[in-house]
Parts: sequence; structure tokens; C-alpha cells
Amino acid sequence: VSSESINGNVITISNAVITDTETGTVTINNLTAPEETGNYVFEIKTAIAGGELTEIGVFPSIYVKEPIVIETITIEEARRLPENSYVSVKGVVVIGVGTLRDDRTDVYIQDESGYAINIFDYDLDPRLERANEVYVQGTITLYNDLVEITDYTLTIARTNAPLPTPLDISTDEASSTMFAFQFVAIKGQITDTYYAGGGTNLYVNDGSGECTVRIWDTADMLEYLANFEPGDYVRIQGIESVYSNAGQILLTYQEDISKLTVDTSGVYLKVPNKPFVPDKGEELEIEYSVDTRNSHITLRIFDLAGRLVTTLFDGTVTIVHQPWDGRNTLGELVPVGTYICHLEVVNEDTGKRTEKVAPIVVGTVLK
Repeated sequence: VSSESINGNVITISNAVITDTETGTVTINNLTAPEETGNYVFEIKTAIAGGELTEIGVFPSIYVKEPIVIETITIEEARRLPENSYVSVKGVVVIGVGTLRDDRTDVYIQDESGYAINIFDYDLDPRLERANEVYVQGTITLYNDLVEITDYTLTIARTNAPLPTPLDISTDEASSTMFAFQFVAIKGQITDTYYAGGGTNLYVNDGSGECTVRIWDTADMLEYLANFEPGDYVRIQGIESVYSNAGQILLTYQEDISKLTVDTSGVYLKVPNKPFVPDKGEELEIEYSVDTRNSHITLRIFDLAGRLVTTLFDGTVTIVHQPWDGRNTLGELVPVGTYICHLEVVNEDTGKRTEKVAPIVVGTVLK
């Protein structure tokens, strides 16, 4: 069994046995970078059992250089510039090389502004791997309303950078273009799958409306997608793109789709036990579950007089979360007061009807 000891800047490893056909790895954590640039050498001595420590033939070394500092603008600002503008941006690769196209560079980077931009070249650029943080200087080009950076130079700032946090949106919002070219995430139920044109479409609905998730064959996920089928509850993240004037999510990595566990042991309805203020733009997240996928669900809001205010969902998609923005069927904000959330579930196999109710308090901003 080997042992290690540290004395100043000397690390001693004893009783480590390695044959001439084996290799060993020593990992040194929490090293502090020197203040000055230059080449720094690691002096290494080894010895056979009972022998004297002897210097190895060539010492390994590492070159420390100044951090990269390049003037940039945000990707959100870059996207607003006219065509042929020269830009300098910095971002993390969210969709890397070879996943959307395998014959050319077609990738997306995103920065802290929350927006992504396409990087395009007719040759594959292996430096644009996912999670690489990069500086890109190039020319803004428009291709069918897609904002790209072309004719670029690229500098890698670091590898294995954390990906941006995706923006949680509804499937209805994902089907619009309001979050186009942002890294987003949805949760919902797969309603259908369809293969066409060199890729697979997943159709996902959280009850607010169906959206399309596109997976090109170049992402090499066809076999993995066989694990997902209509009726599964999933979480999916990817870049929101635009196709035929509608939004669709580009799914390019296996780790960006996962199944959700849904409690189907019974029918429940959960509403946050606090007022919400819709005139501040707040939404109330209503959570529910049913005991079978083959059920018809109706989720309504009533006032205390029993009058219908709005129907939030009426269908067979067994969803888990449903937001309410505090508006009635006419799109008007409802008055301050208490309302009743009513869930009705009809099991279409047995005809069994189950109802759940919960109060909702609508507040307002004090002036």
C-alpha cells in the first residue's frame, strides 16, 4: 500500500509498485498559479526497492502565461447589429460541432446575456466542442433570418466551463418565437413522435400547448430515442430555433433529455398557500396528478359565486404543472379576491369521476 507525505514543495510517494508494463497517475489538487509568466519544471526522482532516488531523464514542465483578455460585447448586443458588422463576443458552446451538421461548422454559443448566436464555417472546427468557453471575432451574417458569425477567428478561454442555466418555459411558449435563440428547458408529456427529413420530431405538451423538439440524425441519438415513447413525461433542454415561423427546440445531447417520475398513485391538486399578484406579472403554478394516463382532465377557475372564470386545461394530456396568469377567458386580469381551482378527472376506462378543489387568493400591488 503506497503512502504519501508533503514537506514544503516536496511530495514523497513511498511503497508504490509499478511494473514496466504499467503506468501511474499522480494528481496534485489546489495548486496556486505563480504570479509571473514562465516555464515551471517539476523535478522528479524515482528509485527501485531499496535503491537510491535518481533523477528521471526529462523533467515535465508547464508554461504559465498571462490570462487572455479580449474586448467583447454581449451576444444580445451582437444580434442587434446590421449585417456585415465586425463583432467580438465571448460565450460557452451549448451546441457543439458535429451535432447539427457533420459536414460543416454549425454551432451555438451563449453568454450571460441569455442569448445564443450561431457560429458557421464550411469546414468542421473541432475547437468548438460543447462546454468550451471561446472568444469569437468575425462578421455578422444573416441567412434566412438566422444571425451567424462567419469568417471568424477563435480563441479558447477555457475548457469544461459550466453550461448556461436554461430558461424554464412552457411548451406553448416554446412553440412561439418569443424565446428564439436562447437556451431553454421544458417539461411535459410526449404526445407523438415522427421521423422525417433526416431527423426525428418529438411533440411535447405540458397542457399549455404542443411544441416540437427536433433531433437531427447527426446528433447520433436515434438509438437512444427508442427509450422514449408517447405518454412519457420528460424534461428537455436545448436551443430554441425557428422553423416555418414557429419555435422548435434543438435537442443534440443525450444528457439533455430525461424522464420525469410522476406520482400516479392517486389524484391530487396542489396550489401554493399564498396570494399571488398577477398585475406584477406573477403566475401561479398549479400542480396536479392523476392515477391513469387514460383520463380526461379538466382544470377550471371559478369565483366564489360559482361563475366560471377560465378553463386552464381540457384534454387527455396528463400533465403535472399548469400556470395561471390571473386572467379570465377574455384575457382580462381578474379582480382581487378569492377563487376556486377545480380539478375534474374522468377515468376513461372505468368512468370513475374524481374532483379536487383548492382556494386561490389574488392580490394586487399597494400604491
